[in-house]
Amino acid sequence: MATMIELVCSSASMQLRFPMRTLTLPLGSDVLLTQPITPYQLEKAIEIVEEVIMPLYKQLPTDFTLITYDAEIKLLPMLLVHSAQKTGFIMVDEVEWVFNQLADIVSGSPANQYQLPNTASFATKLLVVREMMHHWGVTQLQLGHAE
Repeated sequence: MATMIELVCSSASMQLRFPMRTLTLPLGSDVLLTQPITPYQLEKAIEIVEEVIMPLYKQLPTDFTLITYDAEIKLLPMLLVHSAQKTGFIMVDEVEWVFNQLADIVSGSPANQYQLPNTASFATKLLVVREMMHHWGVTQLQLGHAE
């Protein structure tokens, strides 16, 4: 049975909550990116996130499910072009598709072409989720329902 690892986001840090421990990451949603986001700032943020999350991979169980209850991350399925019924998960390629929209906006495309929330908080969370999924081999993120 897969271990559930909950991603909890706050303005000062992010946490990975395991059944018996918590890892705090210095990747707060108000720390990495600020408005207006520049291409250089986005590239530097990617480097910082990679430096933080790559060493953590060795501390993760071999079989785990990444879940979040974060309201901004749970917006991701609504930002997809195909609005098929969602199953409570978002796939890595869907996260990448939304991230590419963010990169387009940062590179100068008009923001009104997209439906992305225009906040540094959303951009930071999207970036962290993208990097975790890519570097940890996570194929889908479970979007939890508030209890």
